[in-house]
Amino acid sequence: MTEKNDNQNQNKNILITVLVVLAIIFAFILGVKFGRQEFSYRYPPFLHPMMKIPKEGFVPRRFWRHGLIGIVDSVGKESFVIKSRWGELLTVLVDKNTYYKVDGKTGSFSDIKKGKTVMVLGEPKEKELSVKAEIIRIF
Repeated sequence: MTEKNDNQNQNKNILITVLVVLAIIFAFILGVKFGRQEFSYRYPPFLHPMMKIPKEGFVPRRFWRHGLIGIVDSVGKESFVIKSRWGELLTVLVDKNTYYKVDGKTGSFSDIKKGKTVMVLGEPKEKELSVKAEIIRIF
């Protein structure tokens, strides 16, 4: 009789283990399928869904900007192009109100040179596929 109970308990334990493993596999598959739906390397950084503006109160309104980080690819008269970590070329527009920071000091547009790493905070211009820079930090 005890042998029969031992076999039944062993069969129950095996069944529970198999069900738990199947549940973990199912959860993993769902996570891969739906998790990748929102995150993709194809989005330009300033349009990426994970970079949405936070809700009111989370961050003070004066800091509501979009950010870019990349390496300067070319420099024009009132703009420059950076290459993002995704390999996309993104245009950054500057004006007289743009603030520059170089090594903790105030800088200028002339500090932006090809090959330098820059961080840009600004407002996206979706029609032009560019960003109007408000703050540029040059590394």
